[in-house]
Amino acid sequence: MNSTLLSFPDTARLWVYQADRRLTKEETEFVNENAAKFCLSWSAHGQALQATFQLEYDQFLVLMVDERQAEASGCSIDASVSFIRALENKLGLTLLDRGNVAYLQDNEVKMIGFSQVKPSIQQGKITADTKIFNNSVSTYGDWKNQWLQPAGQSWMKRFF
Repeated sequence: MNSTLLSFPDTARLWVYQADRRLTKEETEFVNENAAKFCLSWSAHGQALQATFQLEYDQFLVLMVDERQAEASGCSIDASVSFIRALENKLGLTLLDRGNVAYLQDNEVKMIGFSQVKPSIQQGKITADTKIFNNSVSTYGDWKNQWLQPAGQSWMKRFF
């Protein structure tokens, strides 16, 4: 884990971007290098943001801001989305599409479209114990505690 994350409060604001595929080693290095540069230069109304990132499972880019010093504003959030779009264009992948659900199966990230959730549960591909990724978390505390959760304790519970 990025040691900078450990110094952030649980209230730090957070965004999770899910790639539509696993990144290669070279792509991971590229993302790590460019995300580090972005976080160092990220600002809101001329004030530097205390920001960091984490790349998880070579597929999820997590951006985080400790807003105790300066809050992320609309313009700074737009800048982060522009950064994400630039990554998408450079690497030929999708990070902004929220139409897929990711879950862990045999320690590997699998993805299905939202329309395939109910059939996957009915077919036993996803069980109540299957760990799913809750990319709607918005704070560091929620990310630590609720990002990876059993499907039966998530929004999917209505299908069991």
